[in-house]
Amino acid sequence: MGGSTFEYFLKEKLSLGAELFYSPNGFSFDRNYQTSQSVNYQFRYNYLSVPLKIRYNLINMFEKRGHIFIKTGIAPSYLLRAKVKTTVYSENNEIIDKNEVIFNDNITKFDFAGLGEIGLSTKTSEKFVIYLSVMHKRSFNSFSTDEFFPDNQLKHNSFHIIWGLNFL
Repeated sequence: MGGSTFEYFLKEKLSLGAELFYSPNGFSFDRNYQTSQSVNYQFRYNYLSVPLKIRYNLINMFEKRGHIFIKTGIAPSYLLRAKVKTTVYSENNEIIDKNEVIFNDNITKFDFAGLGEIGLSTKTSEKFVIYLSVMHKRSFNSFSTDEFFPDNQLKHNSFHIIWGLNFL
């Protein structure tokens, strides 16, 4: 995950924020076949995400130079690329075949998620704030379609550890 953030403080403890992020998601699994071959599937989804968040500072620390905060919000995202890498292994665990397919047209282009975050921030000077947080993001809509996992309602569900530097 990488991007930029804008935050507007309404009050000392309350702010509104907007972010612009490159956000990777994905999953992988192995499948064994009766032919004594196994296949590893790695699905990767890259999104441009625009999280909109409300921040509340729970505890002021270090003479108001640091805060423990919580954030909640929504994260609309647009699909940039979806791909699957497959690796076929023999029963001796030797690679038989590798393949990569981009399938942007087979899944939902728009993802809409809710999020919650908790973290710690501290001013290092009058111009800079560093922070560390943990965020959970969960999609409301499914990215599966009739062409892609038609019998499932697959949704992104992720945890992120975020660190950053803010300029004041």
